[in-house]
Amino acid sequence: MKKQFKILVSTSLVIAFTACKSSQDTTDTSNNRKPQDASQLFKKMDTNNDGKISKYEAKGKLKENFLKRDKNNDGFITRNEMTIRNR
Repeated sequence: MKKQFKILVSTSLVIAFTACKSSQDTTDTSNNRKPQDASQLFKKMDTNNDGKISKYEAKGKLKENFLKRDKNNDGFITRNEMTIRNR
């Protein structure tokens, strides 16, 4: 009986520690990576270096919200359009 109890306790502890570690892995933001600012993102996405981002160059949330950011509806997002907050 004692042996079964020890096995049960050991197994429970392993499961508990594994669950805690898994939770830390998904919520830990102390990896010293800073979020990129708009200027860095713009430079990274402007792959042809023409000073504007087309629908094909846009990625992530910018691509999803492309039409909202393209204020003058010219099919491109400029630095000014990227840094101005939508209201």
